[in-house]
Amino acid sequence: QPDSFRWQGILALSDVSFNPSLNIKPVSALTGKIAFDGAEIESSHFTARVGSSILNGKGAFSYKKAPSFNLMFNTARIDLGDFGFSHPKDLPHITKVQGEISLSDNNLQIRSLSGQINNSSVSFKGTVTNLDSPSTDIVLSASYLDISDMLLISEMQRIPQGNEPA
Repeated sequence: QPDSFRWQGILALSDVSFNPSLNIKPVSALTGKIAFDGAEIESSHFTARVGSSILNGKGAFSYKKAPSFNLMFNTARIDLGDFGFSHPKDLPHITKVQGEISLSDNNLQIRSLSGQINNSSVSFKGTVTNLDSPSTDIVLSASYLDISDMLLISEMQRIPQGNEPA
């Protein structure tokens, strides 16, 4: 219940580790500060490692009537295997990632998401409305697009968790 969540204060994190799920590699070296103010949480700059991927960012979370968040992040390289993806041959190399995403009123807004997928330089923006029955409006732009890089992405598979069917 949103009304029962009323924390106040600042939590300093230094070298925190945890396991977010069965198919995502452990989060480690989480460092930053989190400020609690009633039903709102905000982080200053944070760094974290997920497997071999190092992430930097900041964000805010609110749980007043419904959950909402805003997250800005960047990383030099993402290993998709760290986030529970596999590929029949090789996972694509994703580098130079920057993004800002938010959730409000059950709608996901991709304000910006850019990076390099192997040789392709791409950026996305758009909206996924009504996450319960999603409708997507995404714009992809690319200064260079190699179709073989996009085919690699389309062949990726989510690694099932322990109790999911393969």
